Amino acid sequence: MKLLMLDSGAFSVWTKGEEIDLDAYIEFANKHPEVSYYVALDVLSGTFEGGFVHPKAAEASCQKGWDAYQKMIKTIPMEKVIPTFHRGDPISWLRKYLNFGVKYIAIGGLADKSSREGKMKWLQEIKPYFLRSGKVKAKVHGFGFSNMDLMNCFPWYSLDSASWAYKGSMGVIWIPRKTGGKWDYTKSPYIIACTPRHPDRYRHNCHYDCLSPLVKKNFHEYLEEVGIEVGISKVVKVKKKRRLESHELWIEKGKLIQKALILGVTNARDMRQNVTIYYLKQAEKFLSVKHLYFAGNPVNVEIEQQLHKRLLSYAFLKSKAPMRIFNLHCKQVRQAKRLTECQS
Repeated sequence: MKLLMLDSGAFSVWTKGEEIDLDAYIEFANKHPEVSYYVALDVLSGTFEGGFVHPKAAEASCQKGWDAYQKMIKTIPMEKVIPTFHRGDPISWLRKYLNFGVKYIAIGGLADKSSREGKMKWLQEIKPYFLRSGKVKAKVHGFGFSNMDLMNCFPWYSLDSASWAYKGSMGVIWIPRKTGGKWDYTKSPYIIACTPRHPDRYRHNCHYDCLSPLVKKNFHEYLEEVGIEVGISKVVKVKKKRRLESHELWIEKGKLIQKALILGVTNARDMRQNVTIYYLKQAEKFLSVKHLYFAGNPVNVEIEQQLHKRLLSYAFLKSKAPMRIFNLHCKQVRQAKRLTECQS
């Protein structure tokens, strides 16, 4: 199944003090009917640190979000538009959306810096609103997830995570733990740094150089299953003004570089991203969530083609390169639809 979700990017621009043009967003959405779902433009209040939000500010933001949702469904099929209810919003707005007949709603406000325990407590408080006689009243999407506890404590229909891209860029991969000799995707994975300059280099079981024998064995077994190498590099002395080439990085700026001889997770970002993409695709099969979307900024075409469920942000489709990636996914949706029609 090929799915493409388009988020307005309101959260990202909100952290910069900017806003999204609703009319332009609606116009863009109507030009691209291939998109599976459009996240309604939401209006946020509060701060990224998750501090107190004045009730009047929260109420005003919810009203603006409701107005934006109503305007979007005038020209976009209602079943394709996903409104968002945020942690900190008055619960009356959740009831309003559900009573209106919304069949798919997103939960936001869980990617801030507040405690995991507080987030889990809040999810348990709102959980009854989504249930009727033990059955789920509406499909629920969760934004920005990478924590297994939060994934497993709520009846999510779909989730998204950008960790596969961000963590890969920061030198990190995810490796599942084992239970009874088999990979266990229901438990929090090992988060293992692989690059030589990573700050976790000397932390036990947090860096490739400091893995216990058992974890290192699992590490190599998993890479073999994925078909990715550890990677081999050499340290080379260079001139002070040398420019880095592909798959090179500074060990000591102006003096020493790491040069890749065999590409792998220790020296290539795309290799690390491939491992975590594989991990998330496998995890989707074992978690209760039905759809796990790959969020984050566009990357290279080779990797994008692997992402069968993609969430992109309208706010970042302003230049040619991101639009090429967006059009690639639209094309894949059309191809998948034609294939399904031919098979039926």
